[in-house]
Amino acid sequence: MNSQKDFKISYKRISIKVDKIEKDVAILKQDVDILKQDVAILKQDVAKLKSDVGWLKGGFMELHVRDRVGAFFGRLLKRASLVDISKLADSLYDAVEKGIISSQEAEDALRVDALVKGFPRKNGQKEVLIAAEISFAVDKGDVERAEKRAMIIRKVLGKECIPAVIGKEFTEGANKACQDQSVLLI
Repeated sequence: MNSQKDFKISYKRISIKVDKIEKDVAILKQDVDILKQDVAILKQDVAKLKSDVGWLKGGFMELHVRDRVGAFFGRLLKRASLVDISKLADSLYDAVEKGIISSQEAEDALRVDALVKGFPRKNGQKEVLIAAEISFAVDKGDVERAEKRAMIIRKVLGKECIPAVIGKEFTEGANKACQDQSVLLI
């Protein structure tokens, strides 16, 4: 009899412990759901932060290059200097009015990160332009934009316009595209 009573007591204790475990598991499930939501929000925040930091790094890079034109282009060009974007805009929109390029092409060319003029160090008789796309991490798209924008500027200004990309890091796609499309990698 004693063993039956002990069994009932043990069963009751086990039952109480199981109930407590079930309640604890339910609380843990709620906590995990909350953590999942928090992690999803954190992922979105980190993605936005990465995007913002990338934008800032790229913007800083552009300012740095523009501020130090001679340091970035001096080995290629004598008397390297930035082209005034207002003058470029006038030329591009005049070309739109004449039907030489579309307004979309003009707007695209105006997005060039830096347009530099100077005389080539080797046989520098004629002034040339370099249309540069500047990015902290240069990818294939940057190379393609540089080529496209240089072509539009060349068409409008009637001067040799060499496409270039400038960055701290270069993807494999960017390196290959530079070789394939004869775009300067600085």
